[in-house]
Amino acid sequence: MFQFLSRLIDDPDPVIIIPFGGYANNDKIFGQARVLEDEGITHEEDDGFLKNLYNSYKRFESDEKEGVVVTVTANELKTSLTSDAEGYVYLDEA
Repeated sequence: MFQFLSRLIDDPDPVIIIPFGGYANNDKIFGQARVLEDEGITHEEDDGFLKNLYNSYKRFESDEKEGVVVTVTANELKTSLTSDAEGYVYLDEA
């Protein structure tokens, strides 16, 4: 329902790219990342129980972004990757 309303008012949510895992050596580079909607979670020292509970829910409920083009640049390598249905992108270059 929220996605429908968001599209109706043409207000795209910002995205965040979260890199994780990966390695590189002289012959190969491998990396992974996930493209998600940025939930805008903030934390203050005086946050109460309800605010912390709400932020916990926002952390567990992720909105993956499919079809987002991510450009990776490393030394002379420049490649574009497209996120899958779960928001993952994989870099595997030899």
